[in-house]
Amino acid sequence: MNNVFLLAGAVVVLAVFLYNRSSLYDPIKFSLPSPPKLEGPLAVNSHLRGAKLLLKGQILGPESLLVEGNTIYTGTWDAKVLKIVDGAIQKSVQLPTLSGFKRPKKCATFETEPSCGRPLGIRRLNARQIVVADAYLGLFTIDFDNGDTVKQIFSSNSKPGGHKAMFINDLDVSNDGKRLFFSDSSTTFDRAHFLQGFLENRPNGRLIQLDMGSGDARVVLDGLHFANGVQFHPDRVSVLVSECSMARIQRYFFDGPKKGRHEVFIDNLPGFPDNIRLSHDKSSFLVGLASVRYAGQLLSFMDLLGPLPAVRRFILQIVPEQYLFPLMELVAKKYGFVLELALDGRVLRTYQDPTGAVVPDVSQAIDDASHIYLGSFHSDFIAVIPKKSNFLYFFLRLFSSIASMDNFASVYRHMLAGQLVIRLVSFLLNFALLRLVDPSLLGFFNVKMTLLYTTICFLSREPIRRLCLSSDFPLHKVPLYASLSPLFALATIFLCFVPWVFFGVSPPSELAISRPTNALIVALFALSALAETFAEPSIVCQLKMGNIAEYAKNNAILVLSQKAIAFFAVLFGMNPLFVFPVAQLLGSLLFVWLHRSLPFSSSSSSSSSNCFPFSFASLRLFDSSHLHLLGTFLCHSLLKQSLTDGANYLMSFTDLLPLKVQAIYDAVERLGSLVVRLVLQPFEESAAIYFGTQIRRSSHGKATDEEKRRHSSDDGKTDAHSSEFAVVSPISSAVSSPICAEFLLLTRLIVTLGFVLSVFGSSFCWLAAFLYGGQLFVDNGADLLLFWYSVYLPLIAVNGISECFVIATLNASQLLLHARFFLFLSLFLHLPLSYALCSLFGALGFVFANLAVYSLRVLFNWYFLRPTLCAQFDENDNDVQKMARQSQKEMQMYRQLLPGKKFSSLLLFTLLVLSISRFVLGQTLTIPCQFGHLILGALLFCLNAFAFFVWECKPSMLDFGEKKSK
Repeated sequence: MNNVFLLAGAVVVLAVFLYNRSSLYDPIKFSLPSPPKLEGPLAVNSHLRGAKLLLKGQILGPESLLVEGNTIYTGTWDAKVLKIVDGAIQKSVQLPTLSGFKRPKKCATFETEPSCGRPLGIRRLNARQIVVADAYLGLFTIDFDNGDTVKQIFSSNSKPGGHKAMFINDLDVSNDGKRLFFSDSSTTFDRAHFLQGFLENRPNGRLIQLDMGSGDARVVLDGLHFANGVQFHPDRVSVLVSECSMARIQRYFFDGPKKGRHEVFIDNLPGFPDNIRLSHDKSSFLVGLASVRYAGQLLSFMDLLGPLPAVRRFILQIVPEQYLFPLMELVAKKYGFVLELALDGRVLRTYQDPTGAVVPDVSQAIDDASHIYLGSFHSDFIAVIPKKSNFLYFFLRLFSSIASMDNFASVYRHMLAGQLVIRLVSFLLNFALLRLVDPSLLGFFNVKMTLLYTTICFLSREPIRRLCLSSDFPLHKVPLYASLSPLFALATIFLCFVPWVFFGVSPPSELAISRPTNALIVALFALSALAETFAEPSIVCQLKMGNIAEYAKNNAILVLSQKAIAFFAVLFGMNPLFVFPVAQLLGSLLFVWLHRSLPFSSSSSSSSSNCFPFSFASLRLFDSSHLHLLGTFLCHSLLKQSLTDGANYLMSFTDLLPLKVQAIYDAVERLGSLVVRLVLQPFEESAAIYFGTQIRRSSHGKATDEEKRRHSSDDGKTDAHSSEFAVVSPISSAVSSPICAEFLLLTRLIVTLGFVLSVFGSSFCWLAAFLYGGQLFVDNGADLLLFWYSVYLPLIAVNGISECFVIATLNASQLLLHARFFLFLSLFLHLPLSYALCSLFGALGFVFANLAVYSLRVLFNWYFLRPTLCAQFDENDNDVQKMARQSQKEMQMYRQLLPGKKFSSLLLFTLLVLSISRFVLGQTLTIPCQFGHLILGALLFCLNAFAFFVWECKPSMLDFGEKKSK
């Protein structure tokens, strides 16, 4: 018993001695909010339990990951930066140590870590280089494809804000590569002593901005508690940074109305946040939790000891430095936890391993369209969790190993889902209306009135969306420019009202449409289009931020509500003359209500999002160069609309075709372009959004007002030939090699789809026309119209994708050249040719005219595309060799746009067999003949699908810009 008292007394004396002894540690008193309950979106689950462990036992501490297709880059505890391809380590690079230090033979220990270095945050800088943050050494760029070249861009000996960066942690780079943010977790403790800094919890963490041009680093946000993960927000005006020891994430605004301010993005997390990464579809954030804290937990260490700094100081004094982390590992609960946050900070869902048996902790989560990859600062593996199967993703991945294609797949998935619902239901309702409503009345509404509606919508939306969705257009200005849409709509209505009321094909007398009734119908359709423009600020903000799903869903509701209201009203005996315009207006009002209930952006100030263009006070907010570009887009859109709907304009304002024939032509066009609307139209819309946000537009010829002020204030001399402000002819400087490669891959995909649709569409046109419209359609040549529609499907496809790419890259002067070409096509070729061919061949003449015009549009687009793509060929040989090699690569590029020889031969064979079947069986109106024709087509389609996956899944991809090492 005496020994026990003696031991207790010794412990008390030691505790008093250590407490009163001067200490290097000075913890602060703090308190965290009560830990959250694991319920709702935080509810316990076991999603991480099914993880596959990649490179188990071959790596150590892959804290941060960069995933690009089948390639993973990571930094490990033994001071290596690894390139992992197809699950195997392909290359390994070590960063240069600080001057005067020699790297020890054995790294990955507490003692040698400061000398060896510790690579942490890792990001893609540009097409060739990645950038890595080393906790001790600084920031480095690595080019794995150019002799593993390593270059330091920031030294840890630098003293931004007067203090040396002791613990460089994570980083992120802006899309244009000009601005880099990185976190310095502590100005006192390095990474080996991170737990000492964590337990002290003094606010000495910092967020530092590095100018990639000048190399200047400055502190933009200090007073952070253990600054950790860094991630740009998709709004392009703010950046997120984890305050790990306070279980929260801060948001700093480096641009926009809130410039220089910061706010809490999310507080009271169920754990301590490490790295933050934007999801592959840019719709959410993935946050890894290094450790957990939640209500009901047996021991939440930081929550318990936060108000007790003396206890934490005692622990720091009594436990040797090298044993503190192993001790905490014994105390802390093993629990794998990943948070998925919305762009406004809401918790969407979680991925958990409650036992920590498979994934004990997570330093970072990063995803592509099919998997989530998990990093850890001490585990000996990379955990990979499969997502739900996604056929579209798999289909697109057959054509590419480029990681950013995942973004396109995500955009297209939402667009396709919306268009699929819209077009199928609309197709079925129109099929029924053909049997319920006079064809002449359908022709009046589906051609003339729909043309008015689409003209107003297109001219009031297209120019503004082209401008605002450009990659270099700031998000906080989107509401201001998008609110011009009602003005554009009013101007279009003013120009269109008189022609639509007083001119054009007169409705047949049996329809009893008087001029006042006609004027009322025109007014309702115009009001419908005008109403939708008031939702544009919300729509464009959602598209800019990558929220494609919401846009696609509301767009589907718009079309379905309009069609469904009209159908059911007609079905119950109401007058179609009244029903169609009212249904159109009601659907548009519902659409506006759905979008106006959505926030513009969490970063948009009220002043910017509520600005009203009719107020002269807001005119000062517009930028002259942006308005100039907007005007150019408007002219371009006006001419594009006249080309796209030229046939409908001719039908509406000439007597080439009576309304009854117009209704049949419209129905045939809907049927013939069903695949275009289902597959190619969302493909084109997705490409426009994707290329617009990924490509930085080449110089406009003059800088924005803001750029001029910034440029004029620079101390250095102005370079008269600076590409920043000079008008440039080629567009290649604005497009990176990966984007060009993606364009070629998408073009090959769309060309292949177009050929398949042409082969099978041309063989079943008679059956489709008969089933859709009966003998009336066949008697009026609907089958022949469908045949020619299927022939020029590939042309529509190639024009759509190439035009999206070109428009995303052209500057204002080049857009004007493009617009002048459209003007020539429209006034001097398309409209006269359509009129002449329609007079000769009837409705079929419109198809022939479109074939000619689309061919010229494709050729003109490739006039712009060829220099851009050829500029990516990086040749170092003499002129003769360079020309020969460039010509060879150019031919390889053109061959790559077409299906392979085997698949092309199979398509030709399929066309031959189906053509024979069509003439022998397809035009005989008996069930056995038609059934036999269908069975043969189905078998050949299955054969082509199988051959596609076998032969076309891994085409040889053109490699841009590969420098040959000498």
